[in-house]
Amino acid sequence: MSDGFTITLDSQQVQAALTALAGRLDHLRPALEDIGRALQNITEDAFAAEASPFGGAWPDLSPVTKARRAKLGKWPGPMLQMTAGGLAASIFYDANDQRVILGAPKVYAATQQFGRADNRMYNTPRGHPAPIPPRPFLPVNPAGELPPAAQSEILAILADYLARA
Repeated sequence: MSDGFTITLDSQQVQAALTALAGRLDHLRPALEDIGRALQNITEDAFAAEASPFGGAWPDLSPVTKARRAKLGKWPGPMLQMTAGGLAASIFYDANDQRVILGAPKVYAATQQFGRADNRMYNTPRGHPAPIPPRPFLPVNPAGELPPAAQSEILAILADYLARA
């Protein structure tokens, strides 16, 4: 009695499809560029909505920040977009055959994304730290998770890419 069996598939069409798929997997740059563009668009949408890609509006600016911006003629105005070349305009992605990177090269990007409880750049009038609340704009949380909409979009890009193999 046999413990199992083996079936050998001899199909030129299937073999050709598998060969094409393997070839595409060696050249992932087009798929990763599509993913980079999608993540950049989600990030731009967060700035437009002044809300986290996970949902929920960003905390309002402090009265002190609003007053400083008003003196500069920049308030009322969009949050985190005081200058044309600022944070929102700095979002970029870079893709190759192995990875895609989404980021913001501004020094203060991490502070805006994750917040900073010990902020001393602008102390309160009594010299205490003025905490900066998180205003997440990148579609990833501290645990490295994507929002459901971003995950669905990436999976759709990959499914389409594989379907064309």
